[in-house]
Formats: sequence, structure tokens, C-alpha cells
Amino acid sequence: MNIVDETISQVERLYENVTGKSIKDGEMRHEPVSAEIDPIALLNVRLDHLLQLIESPATQTQLAPINPPLSAWENETHYLLRLEVPGVEKEDIDISLRGNMIVVTGKRKPMSLDKEFQPRWIEFTGGVFQRVINVPVSNINSEINSNLKNGVLEITLPKHVAGSTTKSGSKKDKAQ
Repeated sequence: MNIVDETISQVERLYENVTGKSIKDGEMRHEPVSAEIDPIALLNVRLDHLLQLIESPATQTQLAPINPPLSAWENETHYLLRLEVPGVEKEDIDISLRGNMIVVTGKRKPMSLDKEFQPRWIEFTGGVFQRVINVPVSNINSEINSNLKNGVLEITLPKHVAGSTTKSGSKKDKAQ
């Protein structure tokens, strides 16, 4: 494979990585450069196509980081945290403890596209997210509970009680 073929293949892989869409046969995938094909013109066409896709509002929204909205409450004994994570399955969420921080990471699968419609505005995107929540508890112990229902992740943790024992290190939990 010569340098032009390799460059075009890299542009096509970049397109797939940026958009999350695989290139279908005949859509953009190129044949090896031959005497009948101007390699520079082919590369320019591929780059122009990629730049148009990257600059489109639909792609820009897909590239923006996901930051799930958070609400927090407390009573005398517990904190209650709720994160909106629509479209996320419980097996795609991980809850970690790091000092006095709760770290929620996960992945939302991209929505399937309807071939009959052209996207104009997309705010509900797929991708990886992370939310770090500082909790005013000096030692978070293993009594954290989590539940995922109707796209809302609910995390309940007890407030630090004087004289209680805690575990050191980090704890990981999967949403229930």
C-alpha cells in the first residue's frame, strides 16, 4: 500500500472514530489508487467530506462531553444523590469511592439513526460520561446503596457517625 492509500484509509478510520458510524461499502471506502484515479483529488474529497461532518451541528453535539444532571438532598442520617442517565443500562454504570468523592462513570450507547430522516439537532448523545461528587463526609463507608430506575441513578449514603469504623481504600459498586 502506498502512502496515499494509507493516508486515505487513515482519514476513513478517523471518520468512523469521530462519527461512530462505520463506512458502508461504496459510501466512502476507496479502492486502491490506480492510474485512473487522481490520488490527490481523492484525498481532498475525503478530507472535505470529513471536515463537513465534523463541522455539522449534529456531529458537534455528539462530540460534546456528557455531564449528567445531579440533584442532592440530605436528612439527619443520610445523603441522597440522583443523576439523570436516560438510555444507560445498569451494567454500563460504575460507582467508585475515592476519599470523600463519589465517582460515577458510565457509557450511553448512541441512538440508532433513521435513514429516512436527516439529523438537524441532537442533544441526546451517546458516549462515556463521568461525574465526580464531593461529599461532606470525612470517611465514606461501605454502606452506599445505588439503584437505577427509569433513567435516574439514585445513590444513598449514610452520614459519618462519630465512633463508626470505616474501610480504607476505594470501593466500587455497580448500580442495582
